[in-house]
Amino acid sequence: MTTTATMTTDRLIPHEWQEADIERLLFWDCTGLAAIETGGGKSLLAVETVLRSGHHTRGAVLIIAPKSTFKKTWELTFQRQGGITPRRINSTRAGKEAELDLRFNTPGVYLINHELFARRDWDGLQIELCVVDECHKMSNYALVTKNKRTSGAWRLVHFKAKRRLAMSATPYRNKFENMWTILRWLYPEDNKAGGLADRSFWRWADDNCVVEQDYFAGKVVRGEITPGRLVSRIPCYIYHAKRNACCKWHPNGFMDTDEPEQIVRTVELTPAMKKAYSQLERDLVTWLGDNPLVVELPIVMRTRLRQMSLGSLTVNDDDSVTYAVDCESPKYDDLKLVLEDEIPDEPALVVTHSREFALVLAEKLRRDGYTVAEWNGSLSQKQRDAEGERFANGDARVLVATIASLGTGTDFLQHVTSTIIWMSRTDDPTENKQTEGRLDRMGALGRVTSIEIQAEGTYDEGVLSKDLRHALELNGSLAQTATGH
Repeated sequence: MTTTATMTTDRLIPHEWQEADIERLLFWDCTGLAAIETGGGKSLLAVETVLRSGHHTRGAVLIIAPKSTFKKTWELTFQRQGGITPRRINSTRAGKEAELDLRFNTPGVYLINHELFARRDWDGLQIELCVVDECHKMSNYALVTKNKRTSGAWRLVHFKAKRRLAMSATPYRNKFENMWTILRWLYPEDNKAGGLADRSFWRWADDNCVVEQDYFAGKVVRGEITPGRLVSRIPCYIYHAKRNACCKWHPNGFMDTDEPEQIVRTVELTPAMKKAYSQLERDLVTWLGDNPLVVELPIVMRTRLRQMSLGSLTVNDDDSVTYAVDCESPKYDDLKLVLEDEIPDEPALVVTHSREFALVLAEKLRRDGYTVAEWNGSLSQKQRDAEGERFANGDARVLVATIASLGTGTDFLQHVTSTIIWMSRTDDPTENKQTEGRLDRMGALGRVTSIEIQAEGTYDEGVLSKDLRHALELNGSLAQTATGH
């Protein structure tokens, strides 16, 4: 099975299965849900569908996508496949002109990021076609039911487009109930009782979900009643998995390479770090030098425990918690062993949930003689692109990235390295899955090696187990009860 599309004069020729997906979307007038795991060619599917439909010549086609994907994914693919340059909507003069033309449904293709889309009032606007990439970013059902009018989810449900395409490897993120939001936008006409997109969330949940009564939270959703039943009812539903049966073309998934090799390395905290960690778990307070670190909420507890497993913490004058460049870090010591002994002279992607630690980690590596590029939320997209170029060109051996900034849409790393090293994960399985998908995708160098550096006896071990459970649940609800197209 071929894993990369054939190229003719720089234009990608879709595979047979991609052609079938494009034809299916055109049959359903470009409206549907594409749940394709990372690296499965979602952007090519959308671009070819737009170009062949011709809707961009009759009115406005809006692509809502992460800003990090504008240049290397959407603009490049539209230019390569159809010689079209999408117009970005932003705060520049050209961006404001593009937004005005969009509001008048002027023919063309427009790009906007999720955050800016959420800040705009789109009342009264109707365009020809809207494509939402990484739709899970705007799927939070609670923001719709609570009428949060400035949220991406509320804006999306109320955004009028004649045709609608939602795409994501994980459409409902970590909560199955978020599928209600996506379906409310995709199929607003199907809002009757028992329909795909019932106007009443709880009536819809009672029909499709396991609903339980929680003493503290009230009614809560625990998942789908019959995994796969809901997606089997969607008129145009496209599903492709990397290594699970998903359609007649992929009895074992669309990836030829084996599943990433998972290597877990365990380090021991220093005595001082271990004492502080244990004290925080036991008493919700620990001492960092002369400064008390107090935790009141469980979510803050998880954050602090993850922080403490990375390195010894410092409390600043403003009571914020951070790391000194010379902080003790058994994880960093082990990272150097990996770079020097396990993958000498090879490029590597190093990720963490903590921006503060990412900054310190990059500086530590530089001081020890490594060439380093950075990718985190403190850098503008232009700066991140420049750092990415340094890594891609071989000017930096290590790319240190935060999971939140890298996890969605970045599409070049699979051509640079096949090694990802986890210093820490987030509490969000979707973000972790998306991050691993930056390397484990079609066109990759080969089988991915995923190296996890865990601190013994800490919160690290539970996060990885949670990710595995989430992957199994996700596969159950996204795979149709009757597989096939």
